Amino acid sequence: RSSDLLPWLVPLLTDRWPDVRWMGLGVCTSLAESEQGKQELQVAGQKFVGGLWSFVFTVLLDDMECGFVRQQVCNISV
Repeated sequence: RSSDLLPWLVPLLTDRWPDVRWMGLGVCTSLAESEQGKQELQVAGQKFVGGLWSFVFTVLLDDMECGFVRQQVCNISV
């Protein structure tokens, strides 16, 4: 099933520890460098309300989020 792509990714991105979220976002950045990776991220991002880009902007604009996590989320949109 296509909705089961990258089932381990969402728990990384929503973990309570900033280091884990940072690493998960690093994986996303690497995946976003290829067309197939971008497609898989879009499918995995459907698990977030509003999709992947809603999640990205929510993290980016959250002033309570750790700085290095916010910096890493910027790398996905580059």
